[in-house]
Amino acid sequence: MARLGAIPAESHRHTVVVHIDAPLAEVSPWFGPYSNRLVALDAGTTELRTGADRAADVPSWLADLPRPYRVIGDDAVRQAFIAAARRMLAAAAG
Repeated sequence: MARLGAIPAESHRHTVVVHIDAPLAEVSPWFGPYSNRLVALDAGTTELRTGADRAADVPSWLADLPRPYRVIGDDAVRQAFIAAARRMLAAAAG
């Protein structure tokens, strides 16, 4: 997760927006010093907004999140999640 907040989000090529199905107080410790990238959308949903130079890197950053989440944007980041999911499903199929 260290790469999530080292550089201002606006400085990156891609915008990463993720809605996490957990309250801000629960999510904040997962992101440690980068919790400033989090905003409570409501009592049970937290938004992560950051950036990435390579969309393909983002799925691995978030793979260990222990609660459901949705990738909102940008489109290249969403496509990177689809590609990663397909690779993982193929790997699991043996």
